[in-house]
Amino acid sequence: MATLPPIWTATLVRCFCLEAMLWAGLAGADSEPPREPFHSVGLSAPRTFGYVLGDVIEHEIAVSIERPYTLETALLPKPGQVNEWLEVRAVDTRGRRQKNRNDYVIGIRYQIFRATKATEAVTIPAVPLHFHSDAGSFEDRTPAWQFTLAPLIPSRARDDEIVIRPDREPMPYAVAPSVRVLGLSLAGVLAVSCYLAWRCDALPFRNRNRGPFANALRAMQQLGKRPPAAESYRAALRLLHRALNDTAGETVFAGRLEHFFRHQPAFAASREKLARFFRLSQQMFFTSPAPPIPNEYPLAWLETLCRECRAIERNSR
Repeated sequence: MATLPPIWTATLVRCFCLEAMLWAGLAGADSEPPREPFHSVGLSAPRTFGYVLGDVIEHEIAVSIERPYTLETALLPKPGQVNEWLEVRAVDTRGRRQKNRNDYVIGIRYQIFRATKATEAVTIPAVPLHFHSDAGSFEDRTPAWQFTLAPLIPSRARDDEIVIRPDREPMPYAVAPSVRVLGLSLAGVLAVSCYLAWRCDALPFRNRNRGPFANALRAMQQLGKRPPAAESYRAALRLLHRALNDTAGETVFAGRLEHFFRHQPAFAASREKLARFFRLSQQMFFTSPAPPIPNEYPLAWLETLCRECRAIERNSR
């Protein structure tokens, strides 16, 4: 088999290498470098001056990241000491999913533990933000935040001259006048409420004493104060008839007494006494000549029957 001269072999190798490099360059020209996802980080903070030892500073960080990237909230700062003079007291994160991005609001509360004898500028360090997706991860930071810290003690005072004052006890406050005013106010409100309820006829105990039988009983008690007379006795009978009619909403006759009990079943317990009352009324109003007051059913018996009906009326409400 014939072999090529060494110079030709070297030339062919160079040609193949140059061609491979050319094709590799063309392929690299067609592919774009990896694109960093669009995101924005904004820091909102209060004033940058006038802080002293123990003050609390609240930062609000607004983050927007192109989907599908998400913020790694587990990697945010945790409550605790940041450095020798700064401490994170609380971290609160709220997220909202938009159509093409994820928005986050991060609230960080710092507290200052730096004592100074002269106004000086200090800086809260930047907060690292970690983003992640299936395509990869990357990191960004919030801007560092500088502010001025003012002294609480004179600049010329020596450390051994500084004395920490004890906590001041709260001043005693006399509560008796306030309790008295409160009691009088409540009494006034109660009195006005009772008056308005009375004017509007809304008192429950008043309504309990304004039923037909309650009214009849009061009038019957007035008749009992008079000397016994047939006319007073008939007036008491009429009072009971009127109370029965008002309770039923219609005139109640002896023949429709069972109809009354069906619509007012609570009065069925007094069925016998009410039937006797109707017989007594029939005798007193429709007998000629007019009979005297029966000894076995005096006015007191009618009053007792009316009181019994009033109790039924009260319990039915």
